[in-house]
Amino acid sequence: MRGGEDGYDPLTPVRGLKCWPSEPLWSQIDGAERYAGINLESYYDANPYAERRTLRDGADFDVVVFGAPVQCIPFIARELYEGSERWRACADRVKAVQTVSAQAWFSKDLRALGWRGPDLPLLSLYAQPLNTWSDMSQTLPREDWPPEIEPRDVSYFTGAFPGPTYPPDPAAEPGFAREMHARAKATALEFLRNSLTGLLPTAVDPAAPPCVDWSLLVDAEGREGEARFDAQYWRLNAEPQERCTLALPDTNQHRLAADDTGLDNLTVAGDWIDNNFYVACLEGAVMGRPTQRAP
Repeated sequence: MRGGEDGYDPLTPVRGLKCWPSEPLWSQIDGAERYAGINLESYYDANPYAERRTLRDGADFDVVVFGAPVQCIPFIARELYEGSERWRACADRVKAVQTVSAQAWFSKDLRALGWRGPDLPLLSLYAQPLNTWSDMSQTLPREDWPPEIEPRDVSYFTGAFPGPTYPPDPAAEPGFAREMHARAKATALEFLRNSLTGLLPTAVDPAAPPCVDWSLLVDAEGREGEARFDAQYWRLNAEPQERCTLALPDTNQHRLAADDTGLDNLTVAGDWIDNNFYVACLEGAVMGRPTQRAP
């Protein structure tokens, strides 16, 4: 680390607000150049510098909190998955789905783009798979854009995306994450070509309806046409730690209670545990309840 006595500072200031960055702050890390091109958060991006260390109960830790999503269990708790029927049932029966997301910044505000509904709309059940739309223009005052191109609107789109029930083995499909990233971009472009202007009718390209007018997308590099989409944001949440937990019929009984893991010094946390609020959300993640034991 290059952080001096205080160590690594994970936050970076943006317009006076300390924010969590989208990648490590490489200027604080010794030897950061060797990690160029490696996604350290991906199960599918090989890291030749990774090390394996064994931590021992009583020497390195006393209590463990497993706070990773449910489909991470076979990846980072393989011994529990293979050695415990309850853990295996939880990982196999409490499903999660991959999702696709895109964000687009516009040079005009929502009214000028043709929206006639309430301010800051949030709607769902629109065109698949980016079927949920939220106008997030309240975030713009905290975004650091050059004054001459500052956006007037930003919209977020998301939805479930078809794919494998479980994330594939990285050894068998090392290119899985890259393939999903490419599919996310293709899906977002298709949405802007054919579906977006159903919501924002005056954002249409009059020469090529129903396609969006690409010149309305904000691009600091000033590209032309569809290439302006490269300045927007898209992703496909397909890796074990990214998927959205589901609450399917006949599955909740397989969820583990926070303190009923089979090990005295191991507890679990997240929206996938027995929390009595079986919805994929922050609220469910903080409502993990202990086992109801007789007095």
